Amino acid sequence: LFPHRKTATISTFPGMNRANAPLTPGEAARTTVALPSLAPIFPATAMHTTFEDLGFETIDGLSAKGRRITRVIPVGAEGNDREITIVSETWTSPDLHMIIKSKTSDPRFGDSTMEIQNFSREEPDPALFQVPPGYTVTRN
Repeated sequence: LFPHRKTATISTFPGMNRANAPLTPGEAARTTVALPSLAPIFPATAMHTTFEDLGFETIDGLSAKGRRITRVIPVGAEGNDREITIVSETWTSPDLHMIIKSKTSDPRFGDSTMEIQNFSREEPDPALFQVPPGYTVTRN
């Protein structure tokens, strides 16, 4: 929506399930998107990587399976004068098929945490996805 021009553009993406029809909110929530490989960022030959199963944990009322990946970049691999240890923890909901929490500790970039909060399984109000009256609609 472009409120200043009172226009709306409807775009078609590869995940569409019907000819030129947008996904419903429930369908959009279940659409899977392929993510780019991290290989260019973490070349396998330059580091030692270990994987650890963290079991299950309840996060904000959702069951999640945890996995820790520890990467050690050896001295000199990136011009570094000592080993660099990067630890990433990912918690995925098997029910929702999505990451609900991730934590990364990387001395080069600091610590970061992402967590879904106030999660609701209720369908959103369909009015949220309607173009307001008086808008001109174009398809992209």
